[in-house]
Order: sequence, then structure tokens, then C-alpha cells
Amino acid sequence: MKKLILPLVAMILCMASCQKENGILYLETETYTGDAKLHLDSENFAVWDNNDKVLVNGTEYSVAIGSGNATITGVPEAESYTAIYPASWANSTSINYPAEQTYRGSQVVEAPMAAYSNGGTLTFHNLGSLLAVEVTNSSSETMSVQKIEVSAEGSTLINGTCAINGLTTGAPYLGGLSNGSTTTTLKCNGVSITAGNTETFYIAMPPVEAQLTIKVYDQYYAYTKTQ
Repeated sequence: MKKLILPLVAMILCMASCQKENGILYLETETYTGDAKLHLDSENFAVWDNNDKVLVNGTEYSVAIGSGNATITGVPEAESYTAIYPASWANSTSINYPAEQTYRGSQVVEAPMAAYSNGGTLTFHNLGSLLAVEVTNSSSETMSVQKIEVSAEGSTLINGTCAINGLTTGAPYLGGLSNGSTTTTLKCNGVSITAGNTETFYIAMPPVEAQLTIKVYDQYYAYTKTQ
């Protein structure tokens, strides 16, 4: 049985500016790095969900949530373990950032993490960062968010395959991207934001320094912000 140690979420980099878009909504974006995983609660703790899928030494396992802990059962005894989350994005020692992600609910994301252990504890480290797109509906009618597109300037890739380096040192980090593209889309499936209210959408991204263009599509328009 492997006990998972869950680190705090840290906002250590903020590239934010608020801009009114066409008199309809405000867009504010922030980039989070550090230890972020699947869910951010009100105090920014990382929280596991029941039946999260983790790839351990190349085999997929489900996470079981207990009182104050998360465990993976059925993993055979071995001298060392590598684990990658989410399993659906993982391929042994690499992460495939998809070109299309799906909104899973308020403050819920899939942020890739990796862990290495030569004992009984897996300590996960965040890979990449989260782009938080805060959408405030400043109109008098309910808006329905269909999708959010993020594009990087030039030829900078923001999806594709990244090798995970340093797995056996306990401090994994991403290598360069390949076989990807410059645009990532978050499918929002018509999330409603009533007049005057705000919703934050999280998009997992590899670390990039390029200028980003964010487009939020509602049922009528596309609203654009560049940062």
C-alpha cells in the first residue's frame, strides 16, 4: 500500500491584468506553478478524488480516498516506484499534454504530476503550470461559456509530448515539447455564468515564456485577451 503525500498548492508566479472586453465581460489570467494537482479547495490544498487514475511503473491503478490520506492498493513490491498523474496523459516516462482538455467543475483541473520513491511513500511534484482564466460576466444576461482557446505566439508549442526528466532524483521536471501545436482548447460545454458573477477555468500547460492569446467563446461572441 502506497501512501500519497499531498503538497500545498502555491501561487508563485502571477502575470495578471484585468481588461474589459466589449462591455460584456472581464478577463483576468494568472499562471500558477508549484504544487498543484487535481482540485483546489478554498484554502488551496491539493485534494485527490476517489478513483483518480495514476500510472505506477507503467501500470494504471485507482486511488482510494480515506480519512486524511489517499492510497493505491495492489501495487507489487519493488525496490523503486515511479508514478505519473493523470494516467490518461502518461506514457511511462513522458506526459502528453492534450490539445483539448475538458472543464470538470469549479476549481477542478487535471494538472500533471510525477513521483518517485524507493520506499513506501510517493511524493508528487507538479509538472508544468496552470493557466487560470477568470471570467466575470458584466452583462445583464446569463452567458454560456462554450470553450476557451489559448494560443502561443510564433512556433511555441503548448501541447504535445514532454519527457519527464529527473524521475529517480525525487525532483522530476519536463523536457522540451515535441509533436504538438501552438493552441490548446478547454471544452466548457455551456457553463452558465449569471449576470455579475465570476467563474475560474484552469488549463494545464507546460512552462512557456511566449505571449499568449486567450479567447473565451460564449453562445454569441468570442472575447480576446493577449498577455
